[in-house]
Amino acid sequence: MLLSSVLLIILSLIVLHYSENTVNIVELVAGVNSAPIILFDSISLIYIWLTVLIFLVVFLSIWGNTKKPKMLIFYLNLIQFMLIGSFLSVDTLMFYILFESILIPMFIIIGIWGSRSEKIKASYYFFSYTLVGSVLFILGILYFQTYSGSTNLSYITLETESIQILLWLFFYIAFAVKIPTFPFQIWLPEAHVEAPTSGSVILASLLLKLGSYGYLRFMLPIFKNNITQFYWPLILSLAGGSVLLASLTAIRQIDIKRVIAYSSIAHMNLSVLGIFSNSYTGLSGGFMLSIAHGFVSAAMFLLIGVIYDRFHSRLITHYGGVAKAMPLFASFFIFFSLANLGFPLSYNFLGELNIIVGLFSISIFGGLVGLCGVFLSVIYVMWLSNRILFGDINIAFVNNFYDLDLKDLFYFITLAIPTLTFGVFPSIINQCFYIDIIALLN
Repeated sequence: MLLSSVLLIILSLIVLHYSENTVNIVELVAGVNSAPIILFDSISLIYIWLTVLIFLVVFLSIWGNTKKPKMLIFYLNLIQFMLIGSFLSVDTLMFYILFESILIPMFIIIGIWGSRSEKIKASYYFFSYTLVGSVLFILGILYFQTYSGSTNLSYITLETESIQILLWLFFYIAFAVKIPTFPFQIWLPEAHVEAPTSGSVILASLLLKLGSYGYLRFMLPIFKNNITQFYWPLILSLAGGSVLLASLTAIRQIDIKRVIAYSSIAHMNLSVLGIFSNSYTGLSGGFMLSIAHGFVSAAMFLLIGVIYDRFHSRLITHYGGVAKAMPLFASFFIFFSLANLGFPLSYNFLGELNIIVGLFSISIFGGLVGLCGVFLSVIYVMWLSNRILFGDINIAFVNNFYDLDLKDLFYFITLAIPTLTFGVFPSIINQCFYIDIIALLN
């Protein structure tokens, strides 16, 4: 299991390193004269590399630390397989099947391995919201099959502008539920709070990326730029409003997981603003932030899992002075917290900077919304770090400190390396997706 994950990471890095242009090996599967159903390009490969890296970390985190480990590993491998298939899909029907199939094992993971009494309710929240959004997605797919004769991206044609306007809205809502964007964001904090640590990591770092992948792979190529520009006020209102609302809500939370859950909503919606900014700077920034958020959100939920396993509480009021007794934990908490708020030298910083520059190029108001989101992230991240790490130790509640072990150190270092490396040397990864991002704009 771990060996296969390591081999997949190595394979993805090798192919990514040598791909100066789109690498399409689908003809080996689909035939030279038929349209591809899967596609290896830089966007797919980077998401696949992120997927296998995160699952490697997740498998290590549950090693000897969970009930019914074989069953959990089975469901996690199922999710990994379907995520990789989703990130390779260029056929809308194939993507839809994999996109929806992921709901089932994730529903089971939250329901069985969830940590609190509300886990069944959270499972149904997760399942219901995402399934309802997909109804509109399947309607769009049925239209493609009826009027284009195919659900494959290569053959989809939309003749009238009125149809494009309607179907754009269908697809936007279907993927907005996954991001999630207001008013569909209610399910995510509930799912995060009740899910086990492994479930929260996968939710934040990977499942939310299905929404951004859907925008990049299907919406931008299918719909003309003027349709996106027509809906720009709606995008700015919903995604921009989600950035501000989620950030303000994060500030008033007392559950550590809820703070990071609302932080994920804010950052993913900032990424959405960049993706639809109709500029290379904004679009590349949106893609960069979605990848950077995968590393950082995974690390933050794993850090929360560390202290929850030790003290069995996620209430911020129960903590204080953790840095005095757990210096290694505190060091990683500060590092990933700074990355989360977009501190310079992190890949998150470059993503957010590009998004804001791209937004200002098309809308001053949009740029200001992005800046406000970054400013608010500083408030809730610094507030959270200060309350947990510094001050007096709450001896009445927390009296059994022991710092990170070697296994913990391994997966936190594994997530810290790309966060810092891509932040200092962004050309390592950015030169891989440059051509494909340009192609999306054209």
